[in-house]
Amino acid sequence: FIDDFRVYKESGGNFPAPSGLTAASGDSEVTLSWNDMNASGTDDFVYHNGNFPEENAISMTAGTGWVGERFDVYGDVTVNSITIHSINTEAVTTTIGGFAPFGTLFNNEPAYSQEVTLQPGDNTFNVDWTFLNSFVLGHIISETVSAGLDTGGPSTNSMVLTGTSWASWSEYVEGSTLMDGEWGVSANMTYTGAGVTYN
Repeated sequence: FIDDFRVYKESGGNFPAPSGLTAASGDSEVTLSWNDMNASGTDDFVYHNGNFPEENAISMTAGTGWVGERFDVYGDVTVNSITIHSINTEAVTTTIGGFAPFGTLFNNEPAYSQEVTLQPGDNTFNVDWTFLNSFVLGHIISETVSAGLDTGGPSTNSMVLTGTSWASWSEYVEGSTLMDGEWGVSANMTYTGAGVTYN
């Protein structure tokens, strides 16, 4: 007898939807534009504003969890470095990690991980992690390791893993007293672009 099995395909061709979509009306026409999916280069990807109020620190009351940022970068990507802003008042040891897609979701086990020591403020770690399209970069939080949350605007990329699957932080805090915002996770990446043709 065979029971409780799952069949799935890890798709490398599941590109994120174009971002920055805008529409301008004209005479019997609408002109659409969006961020170039064929862009390539090396850039810093930062979704926070650099303001992490101490009262907005997030930690676990028991056990551990992950906080991270979702990066929708098109094509082959090499993460050159990860920067974590630590709101902790003293040095703490934690693990940073990179999570690849799992079907249309994200794997709950890191494809890459590294134990690090976070000093108060910004901490940059050189890595050589490769991904295709979307992925999550983050770090473990616990009772002793807090994450800084920039509450200057609503969350667009922040994710959290406290159980068996990743969830967007904005959905996680909906209906609660927790603050919305972006985690202090950013990265420098080299990317090739999706190589798509626009019709």
